[in-house]
Amino acid sequence: MDPPVPLYRRLKFWLVCLGLGLCVSACRQPLQEESEPPEPVSVEAGATLLKRLAPSVHLPGGLFLMGNDQSGKSEERPAHEVELDPFSIDIYEVTNQQFRLFVEATGYVTSAEKRGWSYLFDEKQKGWVRMPGANWRTPFPVDPTTRSGDSWVYWPVVHVSWDDADAYCRWAERRLPTEAQWEHAARGGLIDCEYPWGNTREPQGKFLANYWQGWFPEENLGLDGFLFLAPVGSFPKNGYGLYDMAGTAAEWGRVDYDPAFYLNSPRKNPIRTSPVGESAFDPVFKVVRGGSFLSAENADTGYRVSARLGQSQEMSFVNIGFRTVGEAPPQTQ
Repeated sequence: MDPPVPLYRRLKFWLVCLGLGLCVSACRQPLQEESEPPEPVSVEAGATLLKRLAPSVHLPGGLFLMGNDQSGKSEERPAHEVELDPFSIDIYEVTNQQFRLFVEATGYVTSAEKRGWSYLFDEKQKGWVRMPGANWRTPFPVDPTTRSGDSWVYWPVVHVSWDDADAYCRWAERRLPTEAQWEHAARGGLIDCEYPWGNTREPQGKFLANYWQGWFPEENLGLDGFLFLAPVGSFPKNGYGLYDMAGTAAEWGRVDYDPAFYLNSPRKNPIRTSPVGESAFDPVFKVVRGGSFLSAENADTGYRVSARLGQSQEMSFVNIGFRTVGEAPPQTQ
């Protein structure tokens, strides 16, 4: 028969167990993203914090060659010289963290939240579906585990319409880029390039953007390391220090989409917007650039720097986000 354990040792044992129990309980607590929402911030505080979370670069403007004469898509032709004034552009696409600041400060409700659904690509059905509950807070409601962890904070915000992106820009005192601003930035100083990094899509077998690998929509191989969205900055920056100008999330542009615009585009600061109520399209289609994680070689090579697309400004999708531009500060002597 074993000797009885002294009382002080038994107390010590139970105190240790209690401490371990508290540690396990703490570890099981949900991450901040899944816990109670933080206290709302003021508009002023949100805008101040945003400046720290949204770094930008200043581009000098000048001449560049826009479009692609070799493209099989007529809307990308002809290649033509464009002259731009200096401007600044976000280094990263607008993230969920940044967009949440805007929502908390203003109480803004997105188009998808008002409708109760947004467009999601269903790989099982091989097509786009109107997914109830899909919005910027829950990008993949069919798989809620995708929102767990810190990566959601740094994903580009998606399921935002052009109207939502424009509202964010007005709060942040920024704008959506024109097509010329976006393409000039995407080229990163390269001339006659196919991608933001050059003319070879996968140099030395390396994936430099998040797009679809495999036969779309039958097979999604995820060879670039991501089956869906990737956190911003997951791939190398281009020559101007900008990330994700190809793939991950496509980006809303400021202007109306006109497939024939290049035929008579102005040379300096080209921009096409329709007078109110006089759009050539109904509803108004806005330009989308850059391609996304759903862009595939056999279906949509939207990750090319000259690729152009139009979408209804009222709609929202799992693969469309945005970045912002602003005026460059005056040059100091």
